[in-house]
Amino acid sequence: MTKKLIVQKSGELLKYIVQEETGYTRTKLKSLLKNECVSVNNVVTSQFNYPLAEGDIIQIKAFNERFGLAFDIVYEDDKIIVIDKPSGLLSVPFPGENYLTAYDLVNDYISVLKPNAIVHTVHRLDRETSGVLMFAKDKHTQALYRENWSNLAQDRVYIAYVEGTVNKDKDTIISNLNIDNPSLVFSSKIGKRAVTHYEVLERRNDISILKVSIETGRQNQIRVHLKDIGHPIVGDKKYGAKTRTLKRLGLHAHQLIIKNPVDQKEQVFTAPIPPVFKT
Repeated sequence: MTKKLIVQKSGELLKYIVQEETGYTRTKLKSLLKNECVSVNNVVTSQFNYPLAEGDIIQIKAFNERFGLAFDIVYEDDKIIVIDKPSGLLSVPFPGENYLTAYDLVNDYISVLKPNAIVHTVHRLDRETSGVLMFAKDKHTQALYRENWSNLAQDRVYIAYVEGTVNKDKDTIISNLNIDNPSLVFSSKIGKRAVTHYEVLERRNDISILKVSIETGRQNQIRVHLKDIGHPIVGDKKYGAKTRTLKRLGLHAHQLIIKNPVDQKEQVFTAPIPPVFKT
């Protein structure tokens, strides 16, 4: 979504917006300026030292539609949009935080053709997990998917890049998941039941690549379960990983197979495996 700022004190553009709570880093703001995503009083500028006066209105867009999207569209119709969310991008905003999210970017995209249109959250991915993420274009469609998600979702397939050599070719992990502060999920005797299936696709040196399917969609489920069997996901320091070979979390939501809640036809949405997983 477009961020709007009303200038309280005269100064230079870049210096001013860096000090404001935009949710962007200095580097990102410089990039947005260079890509003509910033305007002052409806005049687009890429000038870092553009002079500001009190009362000026600054608008900052998440991307410039002329230069392409910040995400790939997997599927879109008049009811839903499915994207390939990049790693490192929050799915949706959290109360009290002002970080850029996939929700913001998709809203910016659909508002180009339909001003004031907004999307609605159907499900989420962890910030560092990339891959298939669905949004509804109206509240009715959102409710149809969310209220019967567990029955509609036929399969949720992830690719996990984990530490160590996983000896079993395939297995199922079942535990009850609980949560501690600050947001650390763990297996315990009590909690919400979680079921994760995995199959080894490849073993290479001290790394294994797994195909993972989940029956339940608990917070951090895959990350906790793989840690439980002694093979944390590469880059997942929170759950015990010691390596960062990929320079990102080695988890990708590869495919979502789900029934359309209206006609019950099966829909298959696939986000390509990131090239870095194949090197």
